[in-house]
Amino acid sequence: MSLSGLGLALRRGLGVLPLVTVLVALAATAGVAASADRYYRDDVNVRTGPPNRYVIEVPPQAATHGGYFKVTSDEKGRVTRVSFLVDGKPTGETVYEYSGATSLPQATESYKQGVLTGRSKITRDAAGQTTRIDFFTAQGALTGYTLTKWVAGHAERTNFTPDGERRWQSKEYFSSEGVLTRSITQGAGSNSYNESIYDTARGVVKSAKQFTNGQLQISYVNTYDDDDDLIRQDLYSDKGTWYGAKVYEHSLLTKKLYKFSSGHTQETQIKYDAKRWAESAQMYVDGKLICTFLFEHLPDGTTKRTVAQGPDGALLAEYPDRYVDEVDRTGHPPNSTTGIIHKAGNWW
Repeated sequence: MSLSGLGLALRRGLGVLPLVTVLVALAATAGVAASADRYYRDDVNVRTGPPNRYVIEVPPQAATHGGYFKVTSDEKGRVTRVSFLVDGKPTGETVYEYSGATSLPQATESYKQGVLTGRSKITRDAAGQTTRIDFFTAQGALTGYTLTKWVAGHAERTNFTPDGERRWQSKEYFSSEGVLTRSITQGAGSNSYNESIYDTARGVVKSAKQFTNGQLQISYVNTYDDDDDLIRQDLYSDKGTWYGAKVYEHSLLTKKLYKFSSGHTQETQIKYDAKRWAESAQMYVDGKLICTFLFEHLPDGTTKRTVAQGPDGALLAEYPDRYVDEVDRTGHPPNSTTGIIHKAGNWW
C-alpha cells in the first residue's frame, strides 16, 4: 500500500497491503479564521500529504451513521486533530504537530480509545513533499519507516521494518492539481501487484486490478453505501467471470469469499479487537477449517507477526512483520514465497 493511500485504506477498509501503522489523511480548509471543528465525508490524497484534502463537508448531525471525519483546525487553518467516526463514535485520533509558522506538520501522535499508541516523524523536501516518515511506538521504539523518491511527477515509496527489511513498495501518480489519480503497490516477496484508479473528487477507488507476472489476474468492482463507505468488493477473473467477494462492515474487512472454476470454495472470516486491530482470522476450504491466523501487534498497531495454527492448535507457519489471512496449499500467501513454514506439503 502506498503511503498517502494509507489514510484512504483506514477510511475505506481497502487493505490491499494490510499495514496497521496508519496516518489518517487530513487537510486544512482555506479561509478558516479561528479554531473550529468540521465534519467531512471524504478525503483525497495530495502530493504534500499528510495532511490531505477533505471534501464534502456535512453538518455534525449527519456524521452519526457510517464513517466520517471530524477535523479540528487552528486559527491559521492548519489541521491539528482528526477523529475518524463510525456511527458517531470515535474509533481513533491523529494529532498533527507543527514547528513555528510552518503550514505542514513535522510529526504526528496517534490515539486509540484515548490512549497514545504511536508517533511519527515527517521529513519533507523544499516543495513540502515527504521524503521520509519514521514510525514509533508511544515509548519511542522504531517500528518502521517509509522512504519516498520523487521521479518525473510521481512518487516511489518503499516501506521497511526497523531492521531495514522491505515490507512493500508503491508508485503514486498525481494530477496537475496534485491529487492522487493512480497507484501501484506490491508486497515484499510477491510476484503480484495491485493497480488502483481514484475518483479525484471523492478519493474513493473507481477501479482496481491485480496483476501477476505482468498479466491481469483479478478485476475488482467496489460497492459503496450512501456515506461513500466501501461495503463490498466483487472479484472477477481475467475473462470477466465472477469468482469471489470481500465484505466490509463498519469500514473493516470482515469476510473473503471465493468460488473457483474447479467448484471448490474458500472463505476467510476476520475478527477485530476493541481498537479495531485484526485479532484473528479463520480460513475454510470447502467448508472445512484449514487454519486460524493469530495476529501479534506492536504497541502502535504495526503487525509484528502472524501465526498460523491448525484446527488442533499445532503451529503451521509464522510470518514475521506480515499480516496474512489466506494462504495457498503450501502455506504461503498467494503469489508469494514469504513465511516460515512448519508444516511441509499440502495443507489440504
